[in-house]
Amino acid sequence: MKVYTLHQGPGHAWLEVTRGELIALDIVDKISGYSYKLGHKVFLEEDVDAGIFIKAMKLERKQVKEVYSDPCKVRGYAHFIHHKL
Repeated sequence: MKVYTLHQGPGHAWLEVTRGELIALDIVDKISGYSYKLGHKVFLEEDVDAGIFIKAMKLERKQVKEVYSDPCKVRGYAHFIHHKL
């Protein structure tokens, strides 16, 4: 069972996944610019984007590990923007 990391900071959180997972689930074009990216990793904002992924993957709560940091480093990453080829 794969465990996903939920990066939490003051006031918000992001679920860490890979771009490949989003492509495989055919949801990459549903992810908003409120999520962030760093290399092949995508940090899905908790309000909408993470929910899209969780629903597609049918994740259980035990598959999410929560990590808190202040300040949260995710806010310093580039915004996620998917460009269709």
